[in-house]
Amino acid sequence: MQVTPNSQQQANNIASFRPLLEHGFGIGVLVEITANELVKQKRLVPVLPDWQAQQLPLSLIYPARLHMAQRTRLLSGIL
Repeated sequence: MQVTPNSQQQANNIASFRPLLEHGFGIGVLVEITANELVKQKRLVPVLPDWQAQQLPLSLIYPARLHMAQRTRLLSGIL
């Protein structure tokens, strides 16, 4: 089966994009932990379980401070 979308939506904030997916306005890519939770709650249904988005580079930018917040330090350690 081949499907050609007739529109495209973009968002730089998952909070504005997720409700569109939950209300059936198409398919989208979510962070795995978020998608799994929504599937478990029966709010979303996986449609392309074997497909994966390409990896994208990620940068962490934060203000130079003498005392970095612990959550920023933890995230920087993960990245």
